[in-house]
Amino acid sequence: MAENSVKSKKRKRFKKLVSMSLLACLLWTSVLNVDAKVEASDTDVTMADGAEEGFELVDISDMVYQAGGWGIPAEEAWIQQYAIRDEAGLKAEIRQALLNEAEALDVRKYDLLLEDWNEAAKLVAEVINEDPGLFYVAPIMKYSYSGEKIVCLLFEYGNYLEADWQAYDEKIEQAVSLVTPGMTDEEKALVLHDYLAQNCAYAYREYLDGTLDQHREVFSNYGALVEGRAVCQGYAVAYDCLLRTVGINSFTCVSREMNHAWNIIQIDGQWYHVDVTWDDPVWNTEGMVRHEYFLLSDAEMRARKHYGWASDVTCTSAKYDSYWWREIDSQIAVSGGSKYYIISDEKGDQLKVRAGNTVSTKYSNSMPWFCSYLSRRGDTLYFNDRQNLYAMKLSESTPKAVYTYTGGNGYIYGAMVYEDKTARLNISTSPYRTNDNYITVSLKNTTPGTVDGIVKCPGNKGGQITVQVINGAGQTVYETGADSSGEYELQNVASGTYTLRVSRSPYVTREYSLIAGSQAVTMDAELRLPGDVTGDGTVDARDKKVIFSHMESPLLTGYELQVGDVDGSGRVDARDKKIIYNHIAGYGLLW
Repeated sequence: MAENSVKSKKRKRFKKLVSMSLLACLLWTSVLNVDAKVEASDTDVTMADGAEEGFELVDISDMVYQAGGWGIPAEEAWIQQYAIRDEAGLKAEIRQALLNEAEALDVRKYDLLLEDWNEAAKLVAEVINEDPGLFYVAPIMKYSYSGEKIVCLLFEYGNYLEADWQAYDEKIEQAVSLVTPGMTDEEKALVLHDYLAQNCAYAYREYLDGTLDQHREVFSNYGALVEGRAVCQGYAVAYDCLLRTVGINSFTCVSREMNHAWNIIQIDGQWYHVDVTWDDPVWNTEGMVRHEYFLLSDAEMRARKHYGWASDVTCTSAKYDSYWWREIDSQIAVSGGSKYYIISDEKGDQLKVRAGNTVSTKYSNSMPWFCSYLSRRGDTLYFNDRQNLYAMKLSESTPKAVYTYTGGNGYIYGAMVYEDKTARLNISTSPYRTNDNYITVSLKNTTPGTVDGIVKCPGNKGGQITVQVINGAGQTVYETGADSSGEYELQNVASGTYTLRVSRSPYVTREYSLIAGSQAVTMDAELRLPGDVTGDGTVDARDKKVIFSHMESPLLTGYELQVGDVDGSGRVDARDKKIIYNHIAGYGLLW
């Protein structure tokens, strides 16, 4: 499977200037109103006398998954043998151009004839389909030509703002933070499957209204992860993105006959089908996630009414076709090798714990409901019965009700608790739903003297997060630890002005000003790794570039300056740049 670009990264916020090697081919298009933004004096190209020049635009949306297409038609599989000089080289250059959001790519060295335009277009579509992180690429390709030769490919991109990229990066980080050290690939695939099904709703309203084309994000990685609404292509590319981020081979599988897409993924050397879309109920039921289409063989997938797909791999292992999770309709929360889930039957609701092949009951009641679902936030499990939403720590055996519905318009037919500690509850008089409406309630502690929040640590490295409240004399007067999702809570903090100190090794400790008083206070925090001045969870060439810019004209201040000061000298200079360079090169590591 091709490497992908889903790793969080700082995006450029302006149109990149094309390199000098591209100016010549762009000049040929300038007379045709292509916005090349170059000057004639930048080139020394001599055009062939009498050669016809121009450009053409090709719509490739029918082949791009994230534009609602179904990939390259199987009947045209012959195009895998492109009549292009060094197809692999061209494909690599296209991919790099799209990753860099380049506006143009000089392709003269590949001797593309005008009749090769369709092969070039299909190659661009293939590159986009192989990398779900390229959702920002517009599903069109322009090419400029001179005489009988294509000289330049031109690309366009969606208008994603800084806030959009930040939201996207945060969702990726949120999902992959569920993958903890020691997890097997099976467990990683399971928690990401459940995350996506619980945090994304099928765009059924748009489907019924016939307005999918007006909501193009539903086909994309961005729509599924950030906007939380998608159709099958969106689910498939988003799951592909999350799996690749944690090192699991995956690709999007499509059936034109079914008008449907899902995933084929690799676990322990074997390939399996996963259809997150069909494991997510329609209409959406908050908290519910099925496992009927998780890790299936080819034979079982056909038995479950899937057909017409084309794939270079076969899924022959039947290991999971009748696995223990097949009939579970709640999230399966994984912690320390144990798996927590809800079983609702005529005996009542039972919170089960599975460790290996041993299954025990952590909590049960005698009130059958059949619509009880589980969600996890950090070290707390949440689940519902007909009237109540309960919370229970992993270390506890007795839940406590954190919300009781008394509205009189029915009962709770689904509940889900989200990262911001809001709960969405499906309230209805019947489990047979005709919409995906829900009510939202806050679970935040509003008791005066409460200080809580979420600590974000891009890169998710290190151990325990410690939160301290420091008084004016420099004494620690309150202290707590954050749970596995970075949530913390301090109670009974006396009114006053303090310093909130947040630390986690190897991250750079951070301090905030805290004013406690008659109301509860929410203070979120973000820590960065030493040298990670861009805040994306890694230390790489982009950080080195920022350090270099700072040395020429100071731009780092406050906490970012502390992060860049990796040698602890109190300033950011050439020594810090050298240390960061050594870290990037793989020796003299920062942590």
